[in-house]
Amino acid sequence: LEKVLKWFVIRANRYLKLNVNLPYLFKNDYILKTKKGYFWKIKSKSDFDYAAKEIVEGALAKYFVCEKGFFLDLGAHMGKWSIVVAKKYPDCQVYSFEPNPDTFKYLEANVKLNNLNNVVPINSAFSVKKGVLSFQLEPELSSISKIVVAIPSAQHSIISVVATDIDSFLKEHGVRTEDVRLIKIDVEGHEFEVLRGAQNLLGDVFKGTRIICEILDAQENKDQIIEYLKGLGFSYKVLETHCDYLFTKQ
Repeated sequence: LEKVLKWFVIRANRYLKLNVNLPYLFKNDYILKTKKGYFWKIKSKSDFDYAAKEIVEGALAKYFVCEKGFFLDLGAHMGKWSIVVAKKYPDCQVYSFEPNPDTFKYLEANVKLNNLNNVVPINSAFSVKKGVLSFQLEPELSSISKIVVAIPSAQHSIISVVATDIDSFLKEHGVRTEDVRLIKIDVEGHEFEVLRGAQNLLGDVFKGTRIICEILDAQENKDQIIEYLKGLGFSYKVLETHCDYLFTKQ
């Protein structure tokens, strides 16, 4: 019933230019427990919008290591990995970034739901430099909302979002490059621009620092991303999901 109602609401919002909240009838929290025994709670619109499945999260969780220092979660969505790292590593400070204002509300709610004091949610995008960017909203699947250069057809909702670059953010917040130990980048095709805005950081980070980056096979700049990070001293491996890459500073 929830999915049927949601289907009608989404189309009414899109074609009649309404702003009706999506139906959320039966589910309040998702609780995901891994084989290692730790878990996190997640508020979401429904599993249609946000999937938390152990077959995926269980495969990737072992790579999200940040015993101390800082974890930068770029494209945090509703906070899944920010929560995992913050709960498992209480001495790690997490900066959790999400540009979508609607999704950001869920990110803030999830941080509070899990009683986390070491996560700072920030409603911002990242790119190669500071500025204002066009952001395409995907109401049916918010995790694939993305920054766009060319404005698509009128059926898509476009908003403006504030963006900064990683190097400027760290300087303004007094974070030393050597203290950044883990970075996750999942920004739906904008990964290369984000990395180009972090040249100072990536050149100076501590040996062993990890970057977990989504790179789809269809991305035109896939090879550019890999070669760029290799040139800055990172080795890489393709993870079990086949679309996520682990880069490690050598």
